[in-house]
Amino acid sequence: MWDGATFNATPSKCTVSVPSADAIKLTGADPDDPKTTILPDGRRSKTAGAEWLFDEPDLNAGLPVRVVSVPQNNGFTHITVNTQVAPFDNVKVRQAIAAALPYEDMFKAALFGRGLPMWGAKESPAGEKWPQPYPYATDMDRARKLIADAGGGFSTTLLFDAGSGTIAEPMSVLVKESLGAIGINVEIQKIPGANFRGELQKKTAPMVINRFGGWLDWPDYFFFWNLHSNNAIFNVANYQDKAMDGLIDSARFTADPAEYKRSVEGFLAKAMDEVPFIPVCQPLHDVAMQKGIGGYQFWPCREPDFRSLTKA
Repeated sequence: MWDGATFNATPSKCTVSVPSADAIKLTGADPDDPKTTILPDGRRSKTAGAEWLFDEPDLNAGLPVRVVSVPQNNGFTHITVNTQVAPFDNVKVRQAIAAALPYEDMFKAALFGRGLPMWGAKESPAGEKWPQPYPYATDMDRARKLIADAGGGFSTTLLFDAGSGTIAEPMSVLVKESLGAIGINVEIQKIPGANFRGELQKKTAPMVINRFGGWLDWPDYFFFWNLHSNNAIFNVANYQDKAMDGLIDSARFTADPAEYKRSVEGFLAKAMDEVPFIPVCQPLHDVAMQKGIGGYQFWPCREPDFRSLTKA
């Protein structure tokens, strides 16, 4: 477990306002038992970055803490398929999976209903807003037709990060059951958190449950890192498409609002049609704190701004 670090206030160097606290100590939680090591002992005042640490039963149980929840900007939990590996290089297979996923069950049973649903849109896309729901919902008849048109069922592997097991493990079981109904046999592999990024870097995983959140809250930023042919580690789908690259780069560099809108709507429409990744939920970023803590603010990268914190 990380020993932590201490941030000391230096009033003489403050250009705006002096922090309320003289010092803030940042410590790590026991990964094997995070809920009991962070707040209840009274020695820690708050925990940031606690996505999935406090689930719905916890919040309904009346914990002696205050939990602030906001949607994670520019990110979501999604299921990604490797577009360079057969049969996922066939768009009909990807569309079949998008039509077969049990969105409601995953959202309620695995994600505890904590987030914004990213399925069931009536338009594709609905303007340049991002994230926005995809035009897919559970439709097993459509999924069976698509998978038959693509050549029939097959066997594959679904990976997830053991560190996100609270949500990813029940999600993977639901995915396995649903895809099995259209002839896709799924083997589930739980990857230790320390090895998960390394597995993604290999670009060999057929299917992955993953989560990405962009530090900068623009759609072109998200798509540059996730679907551009520069093939960053975050391009888990291993997606390569020059037309997509052109739309993303146009949005990144144009100064014309109309061109930006056209480019964003263009790459959103292309992603929704070709579904290299299938969004499920824009998760909430939960921050738990003792009730005497005030002044909580956070940076766009979701890290807390220690300067504004107060303690009664």
